[in-house]
Amino acid sequence: MLSILLLLAGKQGFSENIRVFTSEIVFTKKQERRKKMKSDGQQNTMRYAGLATQLMVMMLIAVWGGNKIDQWLHWKVPVFLILFPLAALGLSLWQIMNEFSKPKK
Repeated sequence: MLSILLLLAGKQGFSENIRVFTSEIVFTKKQERRKKMKSDGQQNTMRYAGLATQLMVMMLIAVWGGNKIDQWLHWKVPVFLILFPLAALGLSLWQIMNEFSKPKK
């Protein structure tokens, strides 16, 4: 670090080079903060998208599985077609509550 400052001092005035050097550091730190804020937003978006995808897949599997079991049993009332999606909805709501109760990393 000292060698960089000495090289800068040789070309122009020392105080002017220090000002340029420190402004570049401040500018770089601002860029890093902006990138971090942008990545946090993307991380939240991916978190919500993952939970929504899990919910949809669970519901589709529950409806499909409940329908297949009801067809196999030949019952008049589609009990499993009603129970499986309700159970999947309860499980996914429990999963969402657990996910949002955790602090963000």
